Amino acid sequence: MKSVCFTGHRKIKVANELMSRFNETLTYLIENGAINFYADGALG
Repeated sequence: MKSVCFTGHRKIKVANELMSRFNETLTYLIENGAINFYADGALG
């Protein structure tokens, strides 16, 4: 079982670019066996 945890800032200026890279990263992780995803919202 592979788990992944994400954390980050709530306000990001380059959200469109980040979402594209985030989607690519999620696809890669899923294709390589990640099945549990956890998220934490850091203040910032």
